[in-house]
Amino acid sequence: MGMTVTQYKTAYRMDWELPTFASRLMNAVHDYRAQHPIPSYYQQYPQVADLEAHFQRQTMILVEHQTHIRGMWDQEFDRANPEQDQEAQV
Repeated sequence: MGMTVTQYKTAYRMDWELPTFASRLMNAVHDYRAQHPIPSYYQQYPQVADLEAHFQRQTMILVEHQTHIRGMWDQEFDRANPEQDQEAQV
């Protein structure tokens, strides 16, 4: 039934002639579509405000990750080169 519903949704979205299937299958498709309507254009695709918020979150996550990695590298460097750390304190 999944393939049938997919074909039906595609035909509906593309404004093609709707496919015809056996009546029992069409009844099942109509029942499924009644329970799961095709979302509108604005529900299917993100809007500018949603995208801006998404990219802002992604940028914040990236900066936090870079800061964490940079801190880990600094710790590893300090452990591997203790003499340079002592010279910096003098």
